[in-house]
Amino acid sequence: MRSGGGSNRRSFLIGASAVGGGLALGFAVPFELALTAVSAPVAAAAEINCWLTIARDDTVTIRVAHSEMGQGAMTGLAMLVAEELECDWSKVRTQLVTPTENTRRNNAWGDTSTGASRSIASSQLYLRQAGAAAPLALFIHGGYWRSLDPSMFSHMARGLNARGITVAVVGYDLCPTVSIADITEQMRRACAFLWQRFGRRMLVYGHSAGGHLSAAMVGTDWVSLYPKAPADLIPAGYSISGVFDLAPLVGISVNEDLRLDAAKARALSPVFWPVQSGRIFDAVVGDLESSEFKRQSRLIAQTWQQAGVQTRYEEIAGTNHFTVIELLADPQSAMTARVAALAQQIKA
Repeated sequence: MRSGGGSNRRSFLIGASAVGGGLALGFAVPFELALTAVSAPVAAAAEINCWLTIARDDTVTIRVAHSEMGQGAMTGLAMLVAEELECDWSKVRTQLVTPTENTRRNNAWGDTSTGASRSIASSQLYLRQAGAAAPLALFIHGGYWRSLDPSMFSHMARGLNARGITVAVVGYDLCPTVSIADITEQMRRACAFLWQRFGRRMLVYGHSAGGHLSAAMVGTDWVSLYPKAPADLIPAGYSISGVFDLAPLVGISVNEDLRLDAAKARALSPVFWPVQSGRIFDAVVGDLESSEFKRQSRLIAQTWQQAGVQTRYEEIAGTNHFTVIELLADPQSAMTARVAALAQQIKA
C-alpha cells in the first residue's frame, strides 16, 4: 500500500488502484446528484466549516477572506477547493467575508485584508483542509460475500451526499475465489487506505454481508495491524440486516461457496470478538425479515452492549431484506438521518 501525501481527492482517485488484491473503491462526494423530490426539505445548505458550504442544488460556496485587488484570490482559492472536491466548476461560487462577519464568528477567517501577493499562499492550506473536511463514510455492499459489485450500489451514497457526507463505495473479491477472511482483510486495507489519504476516522455502514463486514471493522484491533492508524479508526458502524454469528451458515447450501467449517465460522463471527468500549454500533433489520436475521442483529446489540459498546437495535417498519436499504437513497429518511448523525459526530 502506498502511503498518502495529504488529503487531495484527485490523488485518491488516481491512487485507488494501488490498493490491489481485487479491491475496488468508488468515491462519491456531495455534488452532481439527481435528487428526487421529497415531501419535506432537508437543510437548505450544509456548512462543512466556515470556509465551505454545500447547497441542496449542489452549489458550492467558498468564502474567501481576502478582497480582490488583482492578485487572483477569488478565483485562485476557489479553484483549489474545486480541485480538492472534484466538483463541477460551473457550480462553484465565491463569497467575500466581511470584517463584521469575521468579528461575529470570533475571527474565524483571520486577516481579512487584501493580503497582497500573500493572499493565496496564506489561505490555501485552510481551504484545502476545508475541501477535505466533509465527514467520511464507507459503504460495503451485500450478496452473501459471493455476488454483486459496488457499481450496483452507487445510489447508497445519495442520501448521505445530500447531507454533506463524503461516501466511499467499496468492492471486494468474491467467494469461492477468495475466503471471507480474505474479504475482511480487503475491507481493513480499504479503511487504512482512506486513513492514509485523508487522515480522517470514518463511519462504516453496510447491508447483509456488508453488515457483517461493518461490524468486523468496528471490532478490528487497528493498532496491531496498522500502528500509525488510531485505535478507534472506525469508532462507529451501522449494519443493515447483517450476519454476525456465521455458525448457522455451515449447514446450508451457500456454504458451498463460503467453505466454512465450525472453527472458521466462529473465528469470522464479530459477535464473539473482543471489542473496545465506547464504540457505537447500530444493528437494524426490516420488520418483514426472517426470525434469523432479527436474531442476528439482536444478538450483537446485546452482546456488544455488555462489552461497553453503545448499541442500538431497530426493526424498520414495512421493509424486508431487499427493500430496507432503499431508505439510504432518501435524504429525508430516518435511516439516512441516523447514519449521517453518526458520521458527523466522528472527528478527524
